[in-house]
Amino acid sequence: MSEEVKNVTEEQVAETVQEEVNVVTENENQEQPEVTVTDEEISTVVKRVEELQNLRSELASLNEELVAHQKDLANAETIFGTGSKEYELQVGHVDLNLSRIEETKKKIEELTFKRSELKPVLDALAKKFEDAYRNDTIREYHIEMAPKPEKEDEPIDPSKGKKVFKQLLEYLNHNVSFTAKTAVNLMVLVRNMEENKAWVNSKEFDNVIILRSASVLSLWKSIMEDFNGKGFYEARTFLECWANCGQSVSDAVRSIQKDNAVTRELGSKLNNVEEEFDRSEDDLPHDDQKITTQEEVAPEVSE
Repeated sequence: MSEEVKNVTEEQVAETVQEEVNVVTENENQEQPEVTVTDEEISTVVKRVEELQNLRSELASLNEELVAHQKDLANAETIFGTGSKEYELQVGHVDLNLSRIEETKKKIEELTFKRSELKPVLDALAKKFEDAYRNDTIREYHIEMAPKPEKEDEPIDPSKGKKVFKQLLEYLNHNVSFTAKTAVNLMVLVRNMEENKAWVNSKEFDNVIILRSASVLSLWKSIMEDFNGKGFYEARTFLECWANCGQSVSDAVRSIQKDNAVTRELGSKLNNVEEEFDRSEDDLPHDDQKITTQEEVAPEVSE
Protein backbone atom coordinates (compact mmCIF):
# COMPACT_ATOMS: atom_id res chain seq x y z
CA MET A 1 0.00 0.00 0.00
CA SER A 2 1.35 3.39 -1.02
CA GLU A 3 1.95 6.06 1.61
CA GLU A 4 -0.70 8.33 0.00
CA VAL A 5 -3.41 5.66 0.03
CA LYS A 6 -2.49 4.77 3.59
CA ASN A 7 -2.89 8.39 4.72
CA VAL A 8 -6.29 8.73 3.01
CA THR A 9 -7.54 5.53 4.62
CA GLU A 10 -6.42 6.66 8.09
CA GLU A 11 -8.15 10.02 7.57
CA GLN A 12 -11.41 8.30 6.53
CA VAL A 13 -11.30 6.02 9.55
CA ALA A 14 -10.61 8.97 11.85
CA GLU A 15 -13.53 10.94 10.36
CA THR A 16 -15.87 7.95 10.70
CA VAL A 17 -14.86 7.38 14.32
CA GLN A 18 -15.31 11.09 15.11
CA GLU A 19 -18.79 11.08 13.53
CA GLU A 20 -19.78 8.09 15.65
CA VAL A 21 -18.43 9.78 18.79
CA ASN A 22 -20.39 12.93 17.95
CA VAL A 23 -23.60 10.94 17.51
CA VAL A 24 -23.10 9.14 20.83
CA THR A 25 -22.30 12.43 22.57
CA GLU A 26 -25.40 14.09 21.13
CA ASN A 27 -27.56 11.20 22.28
CA GLU A 28 -26.06 11.33 25.75
CA ASN A 29 -26.54 15.08 25.95
CA GLN A 30 -30.19 14.92 24.94
CA GLU A 31 -32.24 15.67 28.00
CA GLN A 32 -34.72 13.05 29.04
CA PRO A 33 -38.29 14.33 28.91
CA GLU A 34 -39.27 15.52 32.37
CA VAL A 35 -42.21 13.66 33.86
CA THR A 36 -44.59 16.10 35.47
CA VAL A 37 -46.46 14.80 38.48
CA THR A 38 -49.34 16.84 39.87
CA ASP A 39 -50.08 17.30 43.56
CA GLU A 40 -53.31 15.37 43.03
CA GLU A 41 -51.41 12.40 41.60
CA ILE A 42 -48.98 12.49 44.51
CA SER A 43 -51.87 12.61 46.99
CA THR A 44 -53.57 9.65 45.28
CA VAL A 45 -50.42 7.51 45.40
CA VAL A 46 -49.69 8.45 49.02
CA LYS A 47 -53.22 7.45 50.06
CA ARG A 48 -52.91 4.17 48.17
CA VAL A 49 -49.57 3.45 49.87
CA GLU A 50 -51.10 4.18 53.29
CA GLU A 51 -54.03 1.88 52.48
CA LEU A 52 -51.61 -0.86 51.45
CA GLN A 53 -49.66 -0.52 54.68
CA ASN A 54 -52.86 -0.64 56.72
CA LEU A 55 -53.97 -3.76 54.86
CA ARG A 56 -50.63 -5.46 55.51
CA SER A 57 -50.96 -4.66 59.22
CA GLU A 58 -54.51 -6.03 59.15
CA LEU A 59 -53.28 -9.19 57.40
CA ALA A 60 -50.65 -9.73 60.07
CA SER A 61 -53.31 -9.41 62.79
CA LEU A 62 -55.62 -11.82 60.94
CA ASN A 63 -52.83 -14.39 60.68
CA GLU A 64 -52.25 -14.12 64.45
CA GLU A 65 -55.99 -14.58 65.03
CA LEU A 66 -55.97 -17.61 62.74
CA VAL A 67 -53.26 -19.28 64.80
CA ALA A 68 -55.31 -18.66 67.97
CA HIS A 69 -58.53 -20.03 66.37
CA GLN A 70 -56.69 -23.11 65.10
CA LYS A 71 -55.45 -23.81 68.63
CA ASP A 72 -59.00 -23.42 69.96
CA LEU A 73 -60.21 -25.77 67.21
CA ALA A 74 -57.64 -28.41 68.16
CA ASN A 75 -58.62 -28.12 71.84
CA ALA A 76 -62.34 -28.41 70.99
CA GLU A 77 -61.64 -31.52 68.94
CA THR A 78 -59.68 -33.10 71.79
CA ILE A 79 -62.12 -32.22 74.55
CA PHE A 80 -65.56 -32.27 72.89
CA GLY A 81 -65.06 -34.27 69.68
CA THR A 82 -65.57 -33.41 66.02
CA GLY A 83 -69.35 -33.65 66.16
CA SER A 84 -69.81 -31.23 69.05
CA LYS A 85 -71.27 -27.71 68.91
CA GLU A 86 -68.08 -26.36 70.39
CA TYR A 87 -66.07 -27.92 67.58
CA GLU A 88 -68.40 -26.58 64.89
CA LEU A 89 -68.25 -23.12 66.45
CA GLN A 90 -64.45 -23.10 66.22
CA VAL A 91 -64.61 -24.40 62.64
CA GLY A 92 -66.81 -21.39 61.83
CA HIS A 93 -64.26 -19.03 63.41
CA VAL A 94 -61.41 -20.57 61.40
CA ASP A 95 -63.38 -20.48 58.13
CA LEU A 96 -64.41 -16.86 58.68
CA ASN A 97 -60.84 -15.92 59.51
CA LEU A 98 -59.53 -17.67 56.38
CA SER A 99 -62.14 -15.88 54.28
CA ARG A 100 -61.07 -12.49 55.66
CA ILE A 101 -57.43 -13.34 55.03
CA GLU A 102 -58.13 -14.21 51.39
CA GLU A 103 -60.18 -11.04 50.95
CA THR A 104 -57.40 -8.92 52.43
CA LYS A 105 -54.77 -10.60 50.25
CA LYS A 106 -56.87 -9.87 47.18
CA LYS A 107 -57.13 -6.18 48.12
CA ILE A 108 -53.37 -6.03 48.68
CA GLU A 109 -52.75 -7.62 45.29
CA GLU A 110 -55.07 -5.10 43.60
CA LEU A 111 -53.34 -2.13 45.23
CA THR A 112 -49.75 -3.36 44.89
CA PHE A 113 -47.49 -1.12 42.81
CA LYS A 114 -44.78 -1.71 40.28
CA ARG A 115 -41.68 0.43 40.59
CA SER A 116 -42.38 2.20 37.32
CA GLU A 117 -45.62 3.52 38.85
CA LEU A 118 -43.92 4.81 41.99
CA LYS A 119 -40.69 6.20 40.49
CA PRO A 120 -42.12 9.54 39.18
CA VAL A 121 -43.99 10.16 42.44
CA LEU A 122 -40.97 9.19 44.55
CA ASP A 123 -38.77 11.62 42.59
CA ALA A 124 -41.35 14.41 42.86
CA LEU A 125 -41.75 13.87 46.61
CA ALA A 126 -37.97 13.80 47.11
CA LYS A 127 -37.65 17.11 45.24
CA LYS A 128 -40.46 18.69 47.29
CA PHE A 129 -38.90 17.50 50.54
CA GLU A 130 -35.43 18.70 49.51
CA ASP A 131 -36.76 22.16 48.62
CA ALA A 132 -38.82 22.42 51.80
CA TYR A 133 -35.91 21.27 53.97
CA ARG A 134 -33.56 23.77 52.34
CA ASN A 135 -36.05 26.59 52.90
CA ASP A 136 -36.51 25.56 56.52
CA THR A 137 -32.75 25.53 57.08
CA ILE A 138 -32.15 29.04 55.76
CA ARG A 139 -35.28 30.65 57.25
CA GLU A 140 -34.28 33.45 59.60
CA TYR A 141 -35.60 34.34 63.06
CA HIS A 142 -35.21 37.43 65.21
CA ILE A 143 -33.66 36.78 68.63
CA GLU A 144 -33.82 39.40 71.36
CA MET A 145 -30.60 39.73 73.32
CA ALA A 146 -32.46 41.72 75.96
CA PRO A 147 -36.17 42.13 76.75
CA LYS A 148 -38.01 45.08 75.27
CA PRO A 149 -38.64 48.01 77.61
CA GLU A 150 -41.83 47.64 79.62
CA LYS A 151 -43.00 51.13 78.63
CA GLU A 152 -43.50 51.97 74.98
CA ASP A 153 -41.88 55.38 75.26
CA GLU A 154 -38.88 54.03 77.18
CA PRO A 155 -35.71 54.04 75.03
CA ILE A 156 -33.89 50.80 74.23
CA ASP A 157 -30.59 50.31 76.03
CA PRO A 158 -28.32 48.55 73.45
CA SER A 159 -25.60 48.01 76.04
CA LYS A 160 -27.66 45.21 77.62
CA GLY A 161 -27.99 43.33 74.34
CA LYS A 162 -24.31 43.83 73.52
CA LYS A 163 -23.32 42.39 76.88
CA VAL A 164 -25.54 39.31 76.43
CA PHE A 165 -24.35 38.79 72.85
CA LYS A 166 -20.71 38.95 73.95
CA GLN A 167 -21.38 36.56 76.83
CA LEU A 168 -23.14 34.05 74.55
CA LEU A 169 -20.21 34.04 72.15
CA GLU A 170 -17.86 33.53 75.08
CA TYR A 171 -19.89 30.53 76.25
CA LEU A 172 -20.03 29.03 72.75
CA ASN A 173 -16.28 29.41 72.32
CA HIS A 174 -15.26 28.00 75.70
CA ASN A 175 -18.07 26.35 77.69
CA VAL A 176 -20.02 24.17 75.26
CA SER A 177 -19.18 20.48 74.88
CA PHE A 178 -19.55 18.74 71.54
CA THR A 179 -19.27 15.34 69.85
CA ALA A 180 -18.03 14.34 66.43
CA LYS A 181 -21.62 14.69 65.21
CA THR A 182 -22.32 18.11 66.74
CA ALA A 183 -18.97 19.83 66.11
CA VAL A 184 -20.07 21.15 62.71
CA ASN A 185 -23.33 22.48 64.17
CA LEU A 186 -21.40 24.43 66.79
CA MET A 187 -19.07 25.91 64.17
CA VAL A 188 -21.99 26.96 61.95
CA LEU A 189 -23.74 28.53 64.95
CA VAL A 190 -20.68 30.56 65.97
CA ARG A 191 -20.16 31.79 62.41
CA ASN A 192 -23.81 32.80 62.16
CA MET A 193 -23.49 34.64 65.48
CA GLU A 194 -20.36 36.40 64.27
CA GLU A 195 -22.24 37.57 61.16
CA ASN A 196 -24.18 39.79 63.57
CA LYS A 197 -21.09 41.41 65.09
CA ALA A 198 -21.08 44.48 62.84
CA TRP A 199 -24.78 45.06 63.55
CA VAL A 200 -24.35 44.58 67.30
CA ASN A 201 -21.53 47.14 67.37
CA SER A 202 -23.43 49.69 65.29
CA LYS A 203 -25.27 52.69 66.72
CA GLU A 204 -28.59 51.39 65.33
CA PHE A 205 -28.44 48.11 67.27
CA ASP A 206 -31.85 47.44 68.85
CA ASN A 207 -30.92 44.38 70.95
CA VAL A 208 -32.15 42.01 68.20
CA ILE A 209 -29.95 39.69 66.15
CA ILE A 210 -30.92 37.42 63.25
CA LEU A 211 -30.13 33.70 63.21
CA ARG A 212 -30.99 30.99 60.74
CA SER A 213 -33.27 28.21 61.96
CA ALA A 214 -30.49 25.60 62.27
CA SER A 215 -28.46 28.03 64.37
CA VAL A 216 -31.42 28.79 66.64
CA LEU A 217 -31.87 25.08 67.36
CA SER A 218 -28.12 24.66 67.95
CA LEU A 219 -28.08 27.66 70.29
CA TRP A 220 -30.92 26.30 72.40
CA LYS A 221 -29.28 22.85 72.61
CA SER A 222 -25.84 24.31 73.32
CA ILE A 223 -27.09 26.35 76.26
CA MET A 224 -29.72 23.99 77.68
CA GLU A 225 -27.92 20.65 77.20
CA ASP A 226 -24.24 21.10 76.32
CA PHE A 227 -23.19 24.02 78.53
CA ASN A 228 -20.51 23.26 81.12
CA GLY A 229 -19.99 25.83 83.83
CA LYS A 230 -18.17 25.80 87.14
CA GLY A 231 -18.68 27.63 90.40
CA PHE A 232 -21.20 30.01 91.95
CA TYR A 233 -20.13 33.18 90.14
CA GLU A 234 -20.22 31.59 86.70
CA ALA A 235 -23.64 30.11 87.49
CA ARG A 236 -24.94 33.56 88.43
CA THR A 237 -23.56 35.12 85.24
CA PHE A 238 -25.02 32.30 83.16
CA LEU A 239 -28.50 32.69 84.66
CA GLU A 240 -28.44 36.45 84.15
CA CYS A 241 -27.47 35.97 80.51
CA TRP A 242 -30.12 33.36 79.82
CA ALA A 243 -32.76 35.36 81.66
CA ASN A 244 -32.29 38.12 79.10
CA CYS A 245 -32.37 36.05 75.90
CA GLY A 246 -33.69 32.60 76.86
CA GLN A 247 -37.39 33.40 76.38
CA SER A 248 -36.79 34.77 72.89
CA VAL A 249 -34.71 31.71 71.90
CA SER A 250 -37.37 29.33 73.25
CA ASP A 251 -40.11 31.21 71.37
CA ALA A 252 -38.07 30.93 68.16
CA VAL A 253 -37.64 27.18 68.69
CA ARG A 254 -41.42 26.78 69.02
CA SER A 255 -41.91 28.84 65.85
CA ILE A 256 -39.45 26.61 64.00
CA GLN A 257 -41.28 23.47 65.08
CA LYS A 258 -44.52 24.97 63.81
CA ASP A 259 -42.99 26.23 60.56
CA ASN A 260 -41.34 22.86 59.86
CA ALA A 261 -44.57 20.86 60.22
CA VAL A 262 -45.08 20.73 56.44
CA THR A 263 -41.56 19.41 55.91
CA ARG A 264 -42.03 16.71 58.56
CA GLU A 265 -45.24 15.61 56.87
CA LEU A 266 -43.47 15.49 53.50
CA GLY A 267 -40.67 13.44 55.07
CA SER A 268 -43.18 10.94 56.46
CA LYS A 269 -44.86 10.56 53.07
CA LEU A 270 -41.50 10.20 51.34
CA ASN A 271 -40.44 7.44 53.75
CA ASN A 272 -43.69 5.54 53.17
CA VAL A 273 -43.45 5.75 49.38
CA GLU A 274 -39.74 4.84 49.44
CA GLU A 275 -40.48 1.81 51.61
CA GLU A 276 -43.20 0.71 49.20
CA PHE A 277 -40.88 1.31 46.24
CA ASP A 278 -38.23 -1.00 47.74
CA ARG A 279 -40.69 -3.86 48.14
CA SER A 280 -42.41 -3.39 44.77
CA GLU A 281 -41.81 -5.45 41.64
CA ASP A 282 -38.82 -4.05 39.77
CA ASP A 283 -39.97 -3.44 36.20
CA LEU A 284 -37.65 -0.50 35.54
CA PRO A 285 -35.31 -0.77 32.53
CA HIS A 286 -31.68 -1.55 33.32
CA ASP A 287 -28.72 -0.78 31.08
CA ASP A 288 -26.64 -3.96 31.06
CA GLN A 289 -24.02 -2.26 28.90
CA LYS A 290 -23.44 0.52 31.42
CA ILE A 291 -19.74 0.85 32.17
CA THR A 292 -18.75 0.57 35.81
CA THR A 293 -16.68 3.17 37.63
CA GLN A 294 -13.84 0.68 37.97
CA GLU A 295 -13.83 -0.01 34.23
CA GLU A 296 -13.93 3.70 33.46
CA VAL A 297 -11.16 4.69 35.86
CA ALA A 298 -8.92 1.63 35.48
CA PRO A 299 -9.90 -0.41 32.42
CA GLU A 300 -8.24 -3.73 31.90
CA VAL A 301 -5.70 -3.66 29.08
CA SER A 302 -5.08 -6.84 27.18
CA GLU A 303 -1.45 -7.40 26.38
